[in-house]
Amino acid sequence: MQTLSNDLQKYCDNVGLSASVIERNSLNISATEFGPDSVLFRPGDSCQMFLILCSGSIRVEMTTKSGRDITLYRIKPTESCILTTSALLNNESYYAQAITESAVTAIGISKDHFYKALDGSPQFTKHIVAGYAERISSIIQLVDRLAVRDVMLGLAQYLVLESDNNEVKATQSEIANEVGSAREVIARKLHQLESDGIVVLKRGEIVINDLVRLKQYAQL
Repeated sequence: MQTLSNDLQKYCDNVGLSASVIERNSLNISATEFGPDSVLFRPGDSCQMFLILCSGSIRVEMTTKSGRDITLYRIKPTESCILTTSALLNNESYYAQAITESAVTAIGISKDHFYKALDGSPQFTKHIVAGYAERISSIIQLVDRLAVRDVMLGLAQYLVLESDNNEVKATQSEIANEVGSAREVIARKLHQLESDGIVVLKRGEIVINDLVRLKQYAQL
């Protein structure tokens, strides 16, 4: 078992795996790193390890039969991956893929020791259950949005939620993946918003001119 640095141990502490819990249950836990754009799993892969993310961001996405990529969710530090949890608990294969969006540092727990961690730490179990419930809620919202197919609503909500100082740094293709639509449809909707004076389109960036009206579109 690798000894974790104090900084990495803090992330374990946050999810209910204190140093005493790790030692008492002889958990096999080690630090690992991945570069940007690393594929962590693909459809059909079996799960052999549970990751506790310490830094960076991971995007989980799936490809539809029409060939369009849809972002299911993102994983931030200490957050859990519902597909990994499901694959481990149900001995299933992945049906989507996970890609790092930046350099990533994570703590890995082997498959067998994941079960030991659940048995040995009620706090870790609570963290897993809470993360599972949160992800299920976000997936349901995504399915509902795709079923309704109100692209303008989804686009407006994305722009409002992802804006930083009234700026959204994203390409039209990236936005289409997030909203669950085609790039051409997103382009038309963005040009409509620009014509209405709500946004200004720049290369790889969208500037929000009228946040109040955009929130009306977003129903927020």
